[in-house]
Amino acid sequence: MTTADRRQPTLEALCRRFGAERAERIAPDASTRAFYRLHRRHGTAVLLVDERGGPAAAERMVRAHGLLAGIGVPVPALLDREESAAALLFEDAGSCLLAEAWPELPPARRRVLYEELAAIAAAIAVEGTARLSPGDPLAERPLGRERLRIELAMFAVHDVAGRRGVTDRGLLGDLSRLLDRIAAEAAACPREFSHRDLHSRNVMLAADGGLRILDFQDALLAPRHYDIASLLLDPYVDLTPDVREAAAERYRNERGFTLGLDADPRFPWVGLQRMLKAIGTYAFQASRARRPRFLAHIPPAEQRALELCDRLSGPIGRLAKDLLEKIGFTRNRTTRRG
Repeated sequence: MTTADRRQPTLEALCRRFGAERAERIAPDASTRAFYRLHRRHGTAVLLVDERGGPAAAERMVRAHGLLAGIGVPVPALLDREESAAALLFEDAGSCLLAEAWPELPPARRRVLYEELAAIAAAIAVEGTARLSPGDPLAERPLGRERLRIELAMFAVHDVAGRRGVTDRGLLGDLSRLLDRIAAEAAACPREFSHRDLHSRNVMLAADGGLRILDFQDALLAPRHYDIASLLLDPYVDLTPDVREAAAERYRNERGFTLGLDADPRFPWVGLQRMLKAIGTYAFQASRARRPRFLAHIPPAEQRALELCDRLSGPIGRLAKDLLEKIGFTRNRTTRRG
């Protein structure tokens, strides 16, 4: 009996449990969770099953959903759950991801959407943090120095050594020291509640014209500006300077900051960690998960990382840029329209 055969009775049971006539598998993108569109008598809903995480992971997602919905973040409505199967039933927000719709959106619409997303990032950081109480499970295991460094190790293993084939010990030693510095600098930022993966492939353009924020199960305390860095540096879309600047200004205004992100010396470190982590994820998805489509997002992530190096103060910026260029990072390589 295959794995699919063993899972089928569980899926059939869940269909009965949630009143579905049939289930349609939804591609999981980079997720390890299983998603299905359930066709029910009065419409459709999306079923998430987290076999790997189990009931504890499902419960954490429920808590994250409750916190985000409570501060006005437009997450899909949670309709039902089956605790024994780590299964959650959500509102069907459609299938129009912002990243996929981006090339056809008018410039004015792009700007409005990114300003709205910047406001959401600010609300998660400010209001989400205020909602966390001592002992809240969502405050456990924050994205601190150790976890930040582990994510950067994935970049070194799967991209630098694995995909690029870099073997020079001196170069790898220099890279290790740079990654140590990035993790330390990012971890020195104040921690705030964060979606953790806020980008255009986790934003749905719903049929009602609004946004729906997806993939929030890993929400946690992270370095300040983590979510806005994820949005403004998103390798899945090409943001024009005016869109990026408008979103950054909206974020500054929502947070009541006197100075913008360009003047904050912490932002480039947080952004650089995010970009290198993303490249490591793309390389892993291509090599281990056999999803080569993720390779297309590495060149824009490289360019963003080099631009961040330019913003680091002192000689460390030049050293970081030189090192990344030695392992193959380049600028101005376009791989897709948008």
